[in-house]
Amino acid sequence: MIIIIFLSWIIFAVIMYKRSNKDFRFSEVLLPLILIYTVFAIGLGVNAVQPGTTEGISINNVLAYWIIGGDDWSRTAFLEYFNEFLYSALLLIFIYSLLKLFKK
Repeated sequence: MIIIIFLSWIIFAVIMYKRSNKDFRFSEVLLPLILIYTVFAIGLGVNAVQPGTTEGISINNVLAYWIIGGDDWSRTAFLEYFNEFLYSALLLIFIYSLLKLFKK
């Protein structure tokens, strides 16, 4: 899922670059990607910290189902995916901050 998001973002960035004249800023193209990763991290985090029930675990939102799929549900799987998306979002926010800091 991360690869699909990243590839679609690259296509979005290329389209934005071609449509903009000389005003293209890479930092502006990072904002939608940061938003997507943050929303996915929140959706996975809800499932990772969901209190235990006597009947097992379940996916309680569509985003988590898109990422993990229908098989292999476990608290550790939710936590691993949550960590991946959270660290990716934090890394993108850091890159965005650097780009805004050192802009021309």
